[in-house]
Amino acid sequence: MTDTEATWSARVAEWKASGKTVEEFAASESYAPSTLRWWSSRLRRRVAKKATSVAMVRVVRTSEARHEPVVVEIGLARIVVGADFDPALLARVVAALSETK
Repeated sequence: MTDTEATWSARVAEWKASGKTVEEFAASESYAPSTLRWWSSRLRRRVAKKATSVAMVRVVRTSEARHEPVVVEIGLARIVVGADFDPALLARVVAALSETK
């Protein structure tokens, strides 16, 4: 994944986590809604292309309580995701781990 793709992957993840429409989200950013939509589509196609080589990702709930962390395991890596996690950072970490396989 290039630096540009990683940047846009983080932006797309932030947009999707926000629950806002693309227009609402992009209104406070320095890019057009159509650009965000285009990158979302491009990154989704990129993932679909690599679908045959994607490893399984296991998510383990440590508790039913919302404030308890979720443990994400990708290969030998283990990520503990708390309630106040940064979606963009998690997207970059997962992308980086996926690239190393």
